[in-house]
Amino acid sequence: MLSVGRTVAVLFLAVLAAVSGCTTPPARSAAYSVVQAQTSDTEAAFQAAEVALVELGYVIERREAASGVLRGRSALNPRDASGHARLSSRGEWRRIGEVRLEPAAGEISLCCRVLVQERTSQAHRTFFQDEHGDDAPTDTPIDREAGTTARQIATWRTVRRDKGAERRILDVIARRTGQAGSEFRD
Repeated sequence: MLSVGRTVAVLFLAVLAAVSGCTTPPARSAAYSVVQAQTSDTEAAFQAAEVALVELGYVIERREAASGVLRGRSALNPRDASGHARLSSRGEWRRIGEVRLEPAAGEISLCCRVLVQERTSQAHRTFFQDEHGDDAPTDTPIDREAGTTARQIATWRTVRRDKGAERRILDVIARRTGQAGSEFRD
């Protein structure tokens, strides 16, 4: 039989495991650049974030004002800060930018993450065919990806984070909310 102390400890650990397993960690713990905005106006900060993404060449793909999340995608092979398209032997690439607003105690944490991704669709198809180990010839519409567009079958691989782009986005948001010269945390 378990003692009262052990029973309490087991119950405490069970409740702790149940509660901690269901929570989503805040954005700042998930590799975002963060800047504190000295405002509690989440609507104005959200609009500033949307304008910043669009101004810097992102197309908004996800807009959730209630949860404070914006996600945008750059054009393929976007231009760098000097206006030149970067050449890459890897083919097509893009940036995925995400801004999260986390209000707390009269200020808002602006969290931003930009991921650089490369298209690996052809390599993915090649490895997929090799994985099956079957050399029987097939030529069905499904094998030829009939009925799908290039965008539907595109496979993207995240290569790295772009902290410079994150800071540019946060700078534009800070200027638009009257916070010029804010300090960044990575």
